[in-house]
Amino acid sequence: MSTYFAGDPQTYPLTYVPFGAQYYRAPTPRPEDWESDLAQCRAAGFNTVKIWAQWRWNQPEPERFDFNDLREIMDIAQSQGLKVVINAILDGAPAWLFQKYPGCHMITASGQKLTPVTTAYRQTGGVPAHCFHHLAARAESVRFMEALSAEFADHPALAMWDLWNEPELTVGLLREPKIADLVCHCTSSRAEFLIWLKERYGTIEKLNRAWWRNYQSWDELELPIQPHTYRDFIDWRVFFTETLRDELIRRKEAVRKWDRTHPVMCHTVPPPIFSVTSSGSDDWLLSEPGDLHGNSVGSEPFAADLLRSAARGKPVINAEIHALSGGTFSRPQPVGEQEMKRHILRPLAHGIKGFLFWQYRAERLGAESPAWGLTMPDGTAAPWLAPVGRIARAIQHDEGFFLSARPRTARVAILADPQTQVFCWAGTLSDDVYARSLRGAYDALHQRGYVVDFVHPRDFEAGVHASYSCLYLPIPYWLSPPVALALQEYVSGGGSVISELWLAAYDSQENLHSAVTPGMGLHELFAVRESLTWPQSDRFSAYAMWQIAGQEDAGMNLILKKPIGNLDEGDAVPVRLAVSEYHGQAETLARMPDGQSVVAENIFGDGRAIVAGAPLGYSAAFAPDGAAAQLISGLVERCVGGPELQIAGPGRADLLTLDSRRFLVVSNESEESDVIRVRLSGKVKGFLGNEPLPATLEDWLEFALPSQSVEAYWIE
Repeated sequence: MSTYFAGDPQTYPLTYVPFGAQYYRAPTPRPEDWESDLAQCRAAGFNTVKIWAQWRWNQPEPERFDFNDLREIMDIAQSQGLKVVINAILDGAPAWLFQKYPGCHMITASGQKLTPVTTAYRQTGGVPAHCFHHLAARAESVRFMEALSAEFADHPALAMWDLWNEPELTVGLLREPKIADLVCHCTSSRAEFLIWLKERYGTIEKLNRAWWRNYQSWDELELPIQPHTYRDFIDWRVFFTETLRDELIRRKEAVRKWDRTHPVMCHTVPPPIFSVTSSGSDDWLLSEPGDLHGNSVGSEPFAADLLRSAARGKPVINAEIHALSGGTFSRPQPVGEQEMKRHILRPLAHGIKGFLFWQYRAERLGAESPAWGLTMPDGTAAPWLAPVGRIARAIQHDEGFFLSARPRTARVAILADPQTQVFCWAGTLSDDVYARSLRGAYDALHQRGYVVDFVHPRDFEAGVHASYSCLYLPIPYWLSPPVALALQEYVSGGGSVISELWLAAYDSQENLHSAVTPGMGLHELFAVRESLTWPQSDRFSAYAMWQIAGQEDAGMNLILKKPIGNLDEGDAVPVRLAVSEYHGQAETLARMPDGQSVVAENIFGDGRAIVAGAPLGYSAAFAPDGAAAQLISGLVERCVGGPELQIAGPGRADLLTLDSRRFLVVSNESEESDVIRVRLSGKVKGFLGNEPLPATLEDWLEFALPSQSVEAYWIE
């Protein structure tokens, strides 16, 4: 089984800033529109279009590949000076595949055979494609990729290969995780899962020890369906994250048979939109094979920072900017330059290196039509096309800078662990707890002005975590062994860890609930033990905490014992879901109303370990400006000091730098016009030429910005 990492010796760097849009998803736009559309696209200031190569559409018979439509578009694009991204769509399989291999369908946990259908987003049918473990059907998809690569590897318009559009197991059919709907339970998946388990555990005796079973042979093994024994279920879902990664590797190898020149990538959907439990999508694994990485729905800083972190130094592009949403009975709202700045400048400031809108001409078939276009359905320019073009030209004018410039280095990273996400889902049958915890912690730090990265358990294996001064662990009930094993050395060496409640309360090495929490020996690092966990309502139980998760009145207050960040001694911090009390030698930073310690800090070696007996990120997600969010940022400030760039006012400022050049993006996040002050000096020039220039106050720049506006400046 092949594996590609960032150190893959053959690299294909991004040589320009792609800026443009998705253009062709057969059967629209129609051929008579291609030449005029692409000429207008180039005239608008774009340099790139993306087209879909659909397995079902372009291989109608086993021995007939029909790429005539794609070649004609590629030729027109070349004549107009446009580069093309070919997006390979293999999740709509040809009808002949299922006739040739009747046993290749995916099977759900309830026994349902997923026969191919046409969906609103795969208008040509064949969804979902074959099970990824059916060897013969899999070989047919590889053959299609090889033929596609052979056809276009030498085409002068080709920019790169996008090998997978939003990787997931069932292509949206069964996206919401439900026990009965999880795939795949076919004989092929069972066979490959047994191989995977044998590689991981070696012997049936070691598997029995991990799963707490008494199988006498591998043939006796039941595929995990009920999730509450945790380890077996997590193994089952992790297996599918690696399945998707290995499928991506096969696609890359198929392209590389003919094309050793052009970069390859895939583009994902950031959590929580895709649940790893049902989709199998893990950005850290899916970024491994590619030369760059991409995402959909990527205009928010959260998505940009998560994808940039997962890519670990590889370029990241917004492969589908969703700025013009709508459908058959809802047209997109008019979008002006200011809204387009939010979609482009904010991710640009977070290190994104390319921008492709979904899409150029509004489609005429499916649920997304006739919306989502930078043009009107008849191809005439929409009012928002010209503003996007102005931004595109400005970025391309300084392309060298934006290719190489980097955001300020993050000192704090948030743990994003897919196994924890699966564990939380298995324990609650909802992604709500983990998703809100992850996003709430990020937003608390982002709005305070911190540069934030994310780390994955694989980063701990590689030592990447040691480059950060502070690690934040949202609701780490399940803590992967590489993380748990690294924390003591990390803190002893001067790092800081801030953990929420239930730290390693499930021992992922023993595969049992921990007898002591923090578990896995971490009670020594944090110098506390959990004594009691309080529920938030009379209806709370250990088996149904999700029932009260969204209730407005379900909360308790933590009382600060000393000032933390912007909070004062005695301030109350409302939190949700549950509160854990601690006893031990660590210093109490916050207490329960009855005096019991609930936030505690231990100095260990040259670092510090802080445990907060509450789901602070989850609580902050319900009140982004509330005390829980302030406590998160205050604890980080206690560990690393203030944000990398000091600001005052209801906004955010981000800085890209390259040598002596600086590019500043300032946003007013309030609902009213306001003043944002940034501690920065230098000569200021507008990026587009129509920005309101700031007032200069000694070492500060003062920006008077309208509500929800984003502006960009060169600082010389």
